[in-house]
Amino acid sequence: MLAHRLRIVFFVILGITAGVIGASCSSDSSSSDTKLASTCFVNSDCGGQLICALGKCHAQCNESRDCPQGARCVQSTDKTVNVCQLDQETHCDFNTQCITPLICAVDRKCRNQCMGNADCPLKGQFCDVSLVCADMTEVSDGGSLPVLRDAGGGDTTGGSSTTGGTTGTTGGTTSGSDGDAGSDVSATTSTTGGTTGTTGGTTGATTGSTGKMDASVDSSVVDAKAEAEAAAAACGHNGETCCTAAGMRPCGVGYACNTSNVCTSCGAKGQICCGDQCTDSSLDCVSGTCQCGDSNQVCCGGTSCNNGLTCAGAGAGDASRPICACGGNAQACCPGNTCSKSSLNCAGQKCTCLSSCYGSGQSSTFNVLRSDGTAWYYAGPSSVPVVVADASSVAVTGFTKLAQGYDFTCGIKTDKSVWCWNNTAVTGATSYGELGDGADTKSHAPVAVHAGSGGQLLGNAVDISSMSYTTCIVRAPTANPAENQVWCWGYGANGQLGIGAAATKQNVAAQVVNSTTPDDFFTGADQISVSYYHACVHKTDGTAWCWGYNNYGQLGNENTTMSAVPVKVTRLLDGTSQVVVSANSSCARTGDTVWCWGYNGYGALGDGTTTSRLAPGPVQTGVDSGVDFSGISDIRASYNGSLCALRSADKSLWCWGYGHTSSPARISPAGFLVDSIAYWDVTDSYACFARTDGDLYLQTIKATNAIPCP
Repeated sequence: MLAHRLRIVFFVILGITAGVIGASCSSDSSSSDTKLASTCFVNSDCGGQLICALGKCHAQCNESRDCPQGARCVQSTDKTVNVCQLDQETHCDFNTQCITPLICAVDRKCRNQCMGNADCPLKGQFCDVSLVCADMTEVSDGGSLPVLRDAGGGDTTGGSSTTGGTTGTTGGTTSGSDGDAGSDVSATTSTTGGTTGTTGGTTGATTGSTGKMDASVDSSVVDAKAEAEAAAAACGHNGETCCTAAGMRPCGVGYACNTSNVCTSCGAKGQICCGDQCTDSSLDCVSGTCQCGDSNQVCCGGTSCNNGLTCAGAGAGDASRPICACGGNAQACCPGNTCSKSSLNCAGQKCTCLSSCYGSGQSSTFNVLRSDGTAWYYAGPSSVPVVVADASSVAVTGFTKLAQGYDFTCGIKTDKSVWCWNNTAVTGATSYGELGDGADTKSHAPVAVHAGSGGQLLGNAVDISSMSYTTCIVRAPTANPAENQVWCWGYGANGQLGIGAAATKQNVAAQVVNSTTPDDFFTGADQISVSYYHACVHKTDGTAWCWGYNNYGQLGNENTTMSAVPVKVTRLLDGTSQVVVSANSSCARTGDTVWCWGYNGYGALGDGTTTSRLAPGPVQTGVDSGVDFSGISDIRASYNGSLCALRSADKSLWCWGYGHTSSPARISPAGFLVDSIAYWDVTDSYACFARTDGDLYLQTIKATNAIPCP
């Protein structure tokens, strides 16, 4: 009796314990099930019995029967873990809809690839004739998966009997399922291997003698082609010799035969093509290799290109496959630094319709020249550009070079005529005749500059410079540069017009003279620079000449006497190639070095001091005291004493003087050290510039309102 009671207590305790354990297990399972199909990176992201594979949380399996009904057991990426395929991972129309290493099979399901049965190690699977792994319960009559594009499926099981599969009446592709060896449900359910299927198969009656025997991978269910491929295991796989037997593919799916007759992975970027196809829609098969990103090829990943090319437009009319192009606006330059339209030019890396920018030198306004010869005015870095137009609001074309003064701009056209206009729509009289047309009236539309009071238009211009209310041009009336002339107009109270006397207002162009002797004209100039109070020119013989105000020695002739006619700058080395002038200082480029003279209160002479000079001295680096600043290919100056230079090696900008230091330093007006310059000019303190990528910067910001390209 006592023993009986003890047994009752024992079983009660056992039941309670089992209930607790069962509840605990149920809780774990429920917790892990909630993460099934969740995105993951490591197993710990999944929890419970789930593992991370193919980027999602999956249940593990050894065969498809371990998975929920309708799901299939597949090998994961590294083929060491098998997982139950999720429903969203199953169906496909293209390979790209399957997660690597799976491909889209003929039955439109994502499956593992294979060359033979050895590649399908999961229990109950074999290598189908379409070279993908399939469960034997899936195959249609004849031992192959249904090709859903051409025909329906068909019966997928013969007997499917858990007690030996004795019927296997029709459509069976597994020899009457061979009774599926009793499906191996248990050792007691079936003791025999099953009888021959009546119509579904012809063999397999003796393959599984007991219910525990694994008859599900019997090679007799594989057709002759699969048998041949399995027998040829030494060929067709990655790194193996290409198969040559009749009826066999040279290589398995996902591999191709290379020039060395070896099967290698195919279809990915940089790999040989799988036939003439690539596995990724963002790749093109080019000369037998899957490529992207080069000219006229599909963009890599649909977004990026090689060698600076631009991903733009649809390829062959397919909007889903943008191609890499060159030569268009904002696109990479084509080979030979060419662009696709005559209206575009190569800035070095990309094509643009802009060719140069011009600062006023004394305010934050700009003019930009487009390659079709139209001029565009920015009232500020963030303003909307306005095209220069005639009185009928038609854009004026043909400009090749511009020069911007205080509130006006002048330009040379392709016919070498000279035109000036006010930058904004203003009315009234000009301040000092700065438009040069003799009318003394402001004009928003360009007007032609006159040469002298006789009404003749000024022509044959080859260079131009404006500052404040003064403008000068170099004129080449003949093919002989030694006969080049200089003409000026506007404000000249300090002798800066160079016409032999001070003139507060000159409303037509007058020719610069050597002296007050009649017809003693100054000749031989090829480049000019004008400032508020003085001007300088470079002559074809390599000398520099200046005239105008000279209170700080800015004329460079070692005195402070004003001159209304040009005087030669002294102490300059031979080979001077360019001159620029600031408010009360001047600089010349000699060879690849820079020499400056005049006022130095803001460090405009670039020698590390603030001491003014009556004669030229070298600009020196701030890093190495006493070392000349060299490697220079271009210099510019603003009216207030800010000077900048372009270094030829890296096209970087270096500035000194007002707003900078007293010796050259690289500038970063837009938040980065400026280099790779395509074109540039100075403003009151900084610069306008475009790099070789064609992007235009005004002062400290990238132009937010772009000029449209034709």
